[in-house]
Amino acid sequence: MNKMILAAFAVFAVGTTKAQSTVAPAAQATEQKGGMKEETRATSGQLKEVYSTVSQQYALLSKEIGPDATKATAEQAAQLNALKMSLAELESMLTAVNTATEANWPEVKVKAEAARTSALKMLAARKEAAK
Repeated sequence: MNKMILAAFAVFAVGTTKAQSTVAPAAQATEQKGGMKEETRATSGQLKEVYSTVSQQYALLSKEIGPDATKATAEQAAQLNALKMSLAELESMLTAVNTATEANWPEVKVKAEAARTSALKMLAARKEAAK
């Protein structure tokens, strides 16, 4: 009886040890080194911040227009579409930044900064138009 309990415990212990030492392949594939990792975090954070602001503006404009989007003025419809496109672009850039490798990081960083700058310009123009 004791031998069976000991054998069951040993099997359980081996299984637990294997489960703990296994590293997910996805985590290994996207692992980044040193300075690039910090740059990735910073760029991702900046994109998330702008994404949040654009998302808020999209929600505010949608609320302003109301449930019937056909009642939107041409200017409101254009702004709503621009905000929607900006959200899609920022989302795709966030994905690109978070999955970038060292080989394609410089290109991804430039594109991400361009998307961020474009969104910020659009937000500034919307703010000016609201005055």
